[in-house]
Amino acid sequence: MGRCLTQDGQQYAVTPRLSNHHYCFNGEEVAMVAAGGTNGAVVTKDGSMWNWGDTCGTGRHNRYLGQCHFFGHNVVMLAFGGSSCVVLTCAGRVYRCGQNDHIEGPEANTFRLVPPESFNERRIVMVASGVFHKMAVDTDGTLWTWGDNIAGELCEVAPHDAAGLATRVPIEIASDKFQGQKVVHVAGGNKYTMVVTESRELWGCGASHVGQTGLGIID
Repeated sequence: MGRCLTQDGQQYAVTPRLSNHHYCFNGEEVAMVAAGGTNGAVVTKDGSMWNWGDTCGTGRHNRYLGQCHFFGHNVVMLAFGGSSCVVLTCAGRVYRCGQNDHIEGPEANTFRLVPPESFNERRIVMVASGVFHKMAVDTDGTLWTWGDNIAGELCEVAPHDAAGLATRVPIEIASDKFQGQKVVHVAGGNKYTMVVTESRELWGCGASHVGQTGLGIID
């Protein structure tokens, strides 16, 4: 069955298994997939979002696949952080939910719109997540970041808010941080951020004590 048994008795699949998408996703093809610490989700070509495992901010806790009804909006992209997620709709609107990106409180497992004015009304075309911070890229190729900034993962010295060394409000990262180039892709990890610019150059910022930014070991 492609399984091995660990010393603690837990089972792991060591052979990939095919998901029957016709059964799992109402016959829709998968457009993208995302994974968190103990959960996962897909976006299908019709813009539906399906998730499973721990809530991680989706508001739905179930080990089995299930559709997350997202206000009737079509989803084009999503990303998970430590206990949170960020979702991009086809209208270019960004929603975030969960904890660890400083949304703690009674609405921690409720999707909340990041106000468009937070991005100067610019249309967002990509979202990404680190463990404790979030990122977005707009149509102009501008990078926006928010959340924890413990190790400089926001690519900028962010203003502090009530959460401490962090900001709830997205901050615009000036293009001169990348020699005037536009950002085309971004990814995050535990206290660090990786950026690809239009010249296909790789940039990194944040924690690099084991070389995770690609810049070597930085104490």
